Amino acid sequence: MYLSRLFLNPRNPGARRDAARPYELHRTLLRAIEHAPDPERMLFRLEPERGPGGPVVLVQTDRTPPDWAPLVKNGYLLHADGPKPFAPALHAGQRLRFRLVANPTVKKKVPGKKHGARVPLIHDGP
Repeated sequence: MYLSRLFLNPRNPGARRDAARPYELHRTLLRAIEHAPDPERMLFRLEPERGPGGPVVLVQTDRTPPDWAPLVKNGYLLHADGPKPFAPALHAGQRLRFRLVANPTVKKKVPGKKHGARVPLIHDGP
């Protein structure tokens, strides 16, 4: 597993856009693992606290170390810490603490569509 800490450039229009749109941020970050021989998945979280220069993103990949150099070179990132190998030694009964940001969705039937559509799960009231 590989971990990275990314510092988005607040002066870069793409980075500003992506900081406000998680889907676009995910699409941009996936470019760093396009070189993976097998399909690779990525977890990321935009931190609620800002770094010294702007927004901070934490990224985890399973098998492929991301290549952040193109995003630094084009000014999207101010700096990238990592990727750093991470192999935690977990054991039964161990207590862990973590933060999770989720985007819950539900699949709704759409007339005329075979697979329906995925829509945000929003609480409509009591």
